[in-house]
Amino acid sequence: MEIGYKRMHAGNCVSHRNHQRHDEGEARWENGEYTWSNRYEGSDGSWSRSSGAFASDGSGTMRYEDSLGYRTTFQYNSDGSGQGRIEGPDPRLPAVITWDAEGNVRIEWADGMVEEFNWFSTGVVQPMQG
Repeated sequence: MEIGYKRMHAGNCVSHRNHQRHDEGEARWENGEYTWSNRYEGSDGSWSRSSGAFASDGSGTMRYEDSLGYRTTFQYNSDGSGQGRIEGPDPRLPAVITWDAEGNVRIEWADGMVEEFNWFSTGVVQPMQG
């Protein structure tokens, strides 16, 4: 298997290619903001793209989409709250997700069903200690 790496844009972009797939991405830290983008292409025609930006205050955005028809967008606020949307071919989508700084999450599915829980009480995510 032949593997190659290619650097572009003064080291800000790294491309990796082998016979099965192609990955390419870029990340930057400028003026108090971190941005990135990534693209994947499979030899079977599958693909995905993601991108985002985060500011030094913790606010930011993230986007993802793929060849299966799924798409997500998330908006993060500096206080730890945020919202997002997931779209795709699943019959329960789109779903709208909101959360607050205390970890309270609400997901509203396309069929009207609502799920509510707290990230921190699940044990998966722990609150940050200041």
